[in-house]
Amino acid sequence: MTKINHFMKKYLSQIAIISVLFCSMAVPAVTSASYTYNGRTFATYTEYVRYVKAYMEAWRIAHGIDEDTTSRSISVIENTSVSNRVEVDTRTATDVGATSVRLVGDIDFNRSDRARPWFDYGTSKYDLSERVILNVLKKSVDGNGNFNIKAQDLDSETKYYYRAAAIDEDGNISYGSIKSFTTGIDITKSDAVIDVVTSSATNIDENRATLRATISFNKEDVAYVWFEYGDDEDDLDKDTRTVVQHEDDGRNVEITIQGLRDEEKYYFRAVAEDDYGEKTYGVTKYFTTRRDIEDEKPIVTTGSATDVEVHNATISGYVDMNDYRNGITFLIYGEDRDELNDVRYEEQYDDIRERGDDLQKVLLDDDLDKYDEYEYTLEGLDLYTTHYYAIGVEYEDSEGNDVIKLGSIRSFRTANR
Repeated sequence: MTKINHFMKKYLSQIAIISVLFCSMAVPAVTSASYTYNGRTFATYTEYVRYVKAYMEAWRIAHGIDEDTTSRSISVIENTSVSNRVEVDTRTATDVGATSVRLVGDIDFNRSDRARPWFDYGTSKYDLSERVILNVLKKSVDGNGNFNIKAQDLDSETKYYYRAAAIDEDGNISYGSIKSFTTGIDITKSDAVIDVVTSSATNIDENRATLRATISFNKEDVAYVWFEYGDDEDDLDKDTRTVVQHEDDGRNVEITIQGLRDEEKYYFRAVAEDDYGEKTYGVTKYFTTRRDIEDEKPIVTTGSATDVEVHNATISGYVDMNDYRNGITFLIYGEDRDELNDVRYEEQYDDIRERGDDLQKVLLDDDLDKYDEYEYTLEGLDLYTTHYYAIGVEYEDSEGNDVIKLGSIRSFRTANR
């Protein structure tokens, strides 16, 4: 009963104070005068009234008082000691999505026992007209530190400004600084004619990975495809090169990214644009790069044969030198698999002897230091014949010896007219 009486006395005293305040508000504004309230000075009467109204609203929120009650004009008693007041800081927002965000702040109760925090936000730093309110926090239960709440129903691809605030049991209000965030792209909304699906990454090494996507042309005949990627799921701040993919090229697109950090998680998604400039997005996926292994030997990969015709075929592959340099990369092909397999036992590219249709060689790169992809079209092949092929590299090993490393030997059969 004592606590209730104490609150009622304080409550009634505040009604008396606000009565005086409202009387002062009735006085016509004087443009040359300044107005002071709660330790703040305002140049104009309009600014003064706006602040007092906001201050009163915040106090009602903290004390759970309905705006429609007859005590709606309650004021607050100013605390002259700053060390007694609640204090808040605005922190960096997290979980920034297309239509939602988690707003974060820090609270220091000082000598206050409880406080009710909230966030004001909006699309202009001068008009933070939206608000999300948290429950009352108690110093004895919650202590000093972080508080946060999710704001939803935001517009995608929009910059928002926000600040943390709190009011304590004595009506003291603290505001944090104004910060900003930009909402992401809403991948569920697209006017593009085409569609794109993000596929899993492949060929993942300590410093590179191949990103893949599948296109649905939907009666269109061209798509412009690239990937957005980065080490922060909420900030895919890097773009790959753009591939112009025609329907005749097939539905699958692959782009290799390099210069990655080892043992790092990366996020990525496919983006496709149609001829009308409309974009469509795939879902975001991730991969983790491998650990950098000391003195790791080159990796040689032979790709699939494409565009196989009567006398032609296109061969692809890649070589990653890892910790070695000055690689000589090449392609071997022919109709005798054993002849190709024997190349593994040679030491240098120059030692490989061509043997007509059974074995031929093609120099692709005479000084590879890092990583590269290759594509080469073979011509003059025998029709309706099985041909074997492989990508290889010559390099100097850790003991100073020249060695040859071959990728897998693969095959294709030319068409029969």
